[in-house]
Amino acid sequence: MYTHRPLSPGRIIRILLLEPHHNPSEPIRIKLQEISLPKDKNERGAYEALSYVWGAPIGDQPIDCDGDQLLITENCLAALRSLRLKNEVRKLWIDAICINQTATQAAIQEKNHQLKLMGDVYAHAERVLIWLGHGDDRIMTLINRFSQTDQPAGSPATVAALVSNEWFNRAWTLQELCYAQNPVMMYGQIEVPWETFVQCMDWKRQTSINEVPKHIYLPYVETTSFHGLFRFLTDESKLKDGPRGPGWTGPVQAALFGFLRSRNSSRPEDKIYAFHQVLTDLGFILPDPDISRSVAELYEETTYLLIEQARSLKILEYLPSQSRMDKLPSWVPDYSQALWPPGHSVDLSVKSIPQGQTIERIKGQLKVRALCLDVVVAFSGRMPDMDQTNMSIPSQARHDTALRCYETMYSWMQFVVGLETPLAYDQHAEDTSFLATDTIDILGITYPTRAMKPVDAVRLTALARLVARVGKPTDYESTSAYIEALSVISTIPHLWSKLNFIHNTKARNAMADTHPDSAVAEQLRNGHSFKVFQLIRRRDQEINPQQNNMISALERHFTIKSPEQTLYATRLGLLGLTAGEVRQDDVVALLPGSAVPLLLRAVNLDKQTFRVVGPSYLPDSLKIMWNDPGMADEAFNNIILI
Repeated sequence: MYTHRPLSPGRIIRILLLEPHHNPSEPIRIKLQEISLPKDKNERGAYEALSYVWGAPIGDQPIDCDGDQLLITENCLAALRSLRLKNEVRKLWIDAICINQTATQAAIQEKNHQLKLMGDVYAHAERVLIWLGHGDDRIMTLINRFSQTDQPAGSPATVAALVSNEWFNRAWTLQELCYAQNPVMMYGQIEVPWETFVQCMDWKRQTSINEVPKHIYLPYVETTSFHGLFRFLTDESKLKDGPRGPGWTGPVQAALFGFLRSRNSSRPEDKIYAFHQVLTDLGFILPDPDISRSVAELYEETTYLLIEQARSLKILEYLPSQSRMDKLPSWVPDYSQALWPPGHSVDLSVKSIPQGQTIERIKGQLKVRALCLDVVVAFSGRMPDMDQTNMSIPSQARHDTALRCYETMYSWMQFVVGLETPLAYDQHAEDTSFLATDTIDILGITYPTRAMKPVDAVRLTALARLVARVGKPTDYESTSAYIEALSVISTIPHLWSKLNFIHNTKARNAMADTHPDSAVAEQLRNGHSFKVFQLIRRRDQEINPQQNNMISALERHFTIKSPEQTLYATRLGLLGLTAGEVRQDDVVALLPGSAVPLLLRAVNLDKQTFRVVGPSYLPDSLKIMWNDPGMADEAFNNIILI
């Protein structure tokens, strides 16, 4: 079995010499050679660096390395077969081969040192070969077309197969792309320059991508967008005033914090180390990689350094997880877990911690300033995640989820209307009395219904405004777009009245007795409420498509656009949404440096210690804090997050 020889000290790496073949079936033979990385940023080394997905974490495919056997992964072997030339040696850098992957102490020390050089390895490569695999004839044809013309081509299924490649989802591959000076996309043995590939895949020209489900193409879009932004921000020609600290790159920081969670890696520590040089080049000062450290300790220290040096608590917006590893403080994201809820997006705006305010850390604890603004008094159910674009989910499961979303939407409305705690919106009840209808149009029939109380109308409108996230007129591209948003939320009394009718057996039977269509009458009498809801929606689309479209848009705000959110009400009468496991008596806190309120759970009020439940969407609370010039520092207290 091959044993790596120790590397010389300094900026030394190994490259492999891939021997040519006379027959594709010949065994792979390589030799390893030491080289020194260039010191000049503009100088290229005489090697190509491979960017690919390992596949299996441990190799089981033998190749000949300097006469001895070396085990590599199946993906690595396939890449070597595609990259092998017929008549000349090819010089490559491949991490799985060129870095000692064993668990000896010497190998660990080598790996720690090589991790620091990883960005430079790709930056100095003559070319970076992005190998997406082989074997899918559809993708092969598409990539071949890209290599011959810059015109878009390909069916939605082919484009989906291409952008769903795991390469676009991995943590390491993003850093590798960011530092590549001459990246080339490869499928099998076909090559396409990165710029040509992106141009051909431009969604404005590649109409097929519009038909690809969002959860499939989003990693591709995030990869290309971050690559362009990072290259711009680290372009020395743009840095006329010299290097800048981490505070000036707020939007790219916010995006990167998301990638720390959303990108995949085989080892949990790689969620940090894969971005080590990216973070460093954005101005952060981080300790050298040390793969012998515990993952919890690594995550905690990294989170604190990002908070302290960015002068922002933005990273706390990325806390929600389906599960968390043990021994992780509540204020530290579990980077080993995917972002939650699925499709979770965070506003890229960043708030700064005021000058002079310190953020202190004692192991496991974070001392911050906070305004404990409000307290949760009640909460409703959690909205399921209804990704109807994910065709991998069986149709019955999608139907069951849609049913639960429908039931949760109705329960949220019941919760708001039936809440005994006064809401802050109640005082405006008379202003919205025109929304309190006493008739409802169902299946082409105007049906009398109990007059809605003005207070119910204003509460429901406040709920609609919350789930639709309707902001200020200046938040919209045009006045007409803002008016359209208001028109959508104004339909909630109609939706509420329809849902009440559907759940009123007596009213349904009365309509069934007089309805001319016997099939509709039978559905009204005996159909499940969800089936009746779908029936009414279909018929209303034929009778009044304009109003039905607006009501359907409002339904989507409740269901598809609020996945895994729980509705809650506060003592001050505000309504909010959170992905956290909210409970009664949780505290709504505003922390300087966070763009959103956080829900905290008291552990010891005497010692002012709290656990973080999660970020929250509570739009009216931000008006209290950020728009009040009289908000004195004395209003804030020192608290400890554990």
